[in-house]
Amino acid sequence: MHEMSHTIGIIHEHNRPDRDQYIRVLPKNIPADWLSQYSKASSDDIRLLGKYDYYSVMHYPIPAPKTGKPSFQVLQGNVDLNKIGQRDGLTDTDKEKIKKLYS
Repeated sequence: MHEMSHTIGIIHEHNRPDRDQYIRVLPKNIPADWLSQYSKASSDDIRLLGKYDYYSVMHYPIPAPKTGKPSFQVLQGNVDLNKIGQRDGLTDTDKEKIKKLYS
C-alpha cells in the first residue's frame, strides 16, 4: 500500500511541511544516502490533505534504515511508537486524504 500510495500522489507523512510540529528529525542517525527521504517538502509544492497521521502507511518507522538508530523523535504525547511505520494497511486518515485528492 505504501508504494501504491506514492503512485497516486501521496507523499511520506514525515515529509510534510508542518512535520516539525510533530517530529524532530535526527539527521546524525540517518545514513547519508537516506537523508533525502527525510527532507521536508515546501508548503508551496504540497497541499495538506488532512491532519498529521503518525500511523499512516506513508510514515517511516522510527528506526533509521541500516543503522537502526532513531531517525526522529515524536513531539506529541499519547503516540504508540510501535505503530509508527506500520504497513498493515491504510488508516482512516490515509483513506480520507486519498478521497480528498481525487474528489
